[in-house]
Amino acid sequence: MTHSLHRHGDTSSLKRDFVVLTLENRHRTSLTWKDRLSGRFPRFYTLLKTVYRKLGVGRLLNRAGVGDGLEGMDWTSVFHSREDLRSHLARLKEADTGRSVVVSGVIDEVGSCLGDLGLRPHTVQYSLGSFGRLEQLPDKTVLEVTTMCGHHLVSPRFVEKKMREVADGQVTNEAAAESLGELCLCKIFNKRRAAALLEDHANRS
Repeated sequence: MTHSLHRHGDTSSLKRDFVVLTLENRHRTSLTWKDRLSGRFPRFYTLLKTVYRKLGVGRLLNRAGVGDGLEGMDWTSVFHSREDLRSHLARLKEADTGRSVVVSGVIDEVGSCLGDLGLRPHTVQYSLGSFGRLEQLPDKTVLEVTTMCGHHLVSPRFVEKKMREVADGQVTNEAAAESLGELCLCKIFNKRRAAALLEDHANRS
């Protein structure tokens, strides 16, 4: 199960929102120097540096907190287009890191990317939506923004505040999205999509 499954929005908006989680094998608690200097790990680390520097779309997370900072690394990336997602998956396929790769997005878009690259998913999970007392949920646009943080660290009240500020011309939609994205510690918040949502709301206000 991934914390990126519950994003709200219409299909046209969600087609601009893809999350990729590249995860370390949790059963391998440490890496020997032989592991680091040969085989899959160096290729994976080189891939991370290349994509991070050229595209600026990833963030390195050392959740294991051990060794020299290269052990136990997970990588979280957010992409704004199918083309960027396909390019990233092609790099991961070529690197052959042996790590688990989890992709979240509109199933048809993700499936077509995998098909283009000759890949098949190991497991497919669907989000069935929200149930219960839905009248207690925030406004639709607010939900589209807050659900981009998998741990709900982006406050609905703060989103409403930023929506008002953008509508009143106090801040730009990009600056507001940047402020909201800083609250998401897992770094799966799509700032470009948030900026577009804030701009759309301001135009309707």
